[in-house]
Amino acid sequence: QQMGSIRSDPIRKRNPFLSDPKFRVAVRLNEPLFQTNSRRTLPVVVPLLAKLETLLDPSLQVNSTFQGRIEQLKKQITEATQSPDLKSYLTEMELERMFPLSVNALTGGNLSRSSLLDEYMNGSSILNQLYSMATLIKTDVTNLANHKYVAHQIALLYQVLNSTGEAGLPYRKQIEPLFAEIKARVEGEKNIQLTDPQKDGLVTLTTEISKEVQGMKTFTTPLNPMLRLLQ
Repeated sequence: QQMGSIRSDPIRKRNPFLSDPKFRVAVRLNEPLFQTNSRRTLPVVVPLLAKLETLLDPSLQVNSTFQGRIEQLKKQITEATQSPDLKSYLTEMELERMFPLSVNALTGGNLSRSSLLDEYMNGSSILNQLYSMATLIKTDVTNLANHKYVAHQIALLYQVLNSTGEAGLPYRKQIEPLFAEIKARVEGEKNIQLTDPQKDGLVTLTTEISKEVQGMKTFTTPLNPMLRLLQ
């Protein structure tokens, strides 16, 4: 008589936590367990510096109340840094570029008035103009029966792209032949409709610019220093 194979439960069952990807965790053995003291104090120090920067604006007329508040903020910032060397702390955290007036007042230095905050605001303004002009052109080309002012709108978009330096060069090259063609078509006419290829070209171009702005990739160079500091 042939004996059947004998089956039994394994001595040790495989732990599902070891094989299932959803239970895996990142290994960060080489990273510090705690943030450095300097980095940990930033959430407290940065808002105080922002307040001080506002009060130190040269356009404001400083009175005794203002001066008292300025001195109070300077004391609070010095205490909040928890650093024996305030100047080294501000330099290490790259705050001198973000708040030059405040750092000057705290350290007695003579830094440039231009700051990361200025660059960030200017870069944000350019992004907003790019997105607004691209959206307006796309909407007008698609929905309006009269395209008389499209050439003027394209010229404004080209001007904003000039502000982006090399990042805007590929788009400026696309605009140049389109602009010359459309300008010649609408010049001297009161009511003009663009051709389908012209409309398609503008819709494709403006859609691409809008996506690049929303994706925060191509045109974000002026924003990067501030973004790195805030990470």
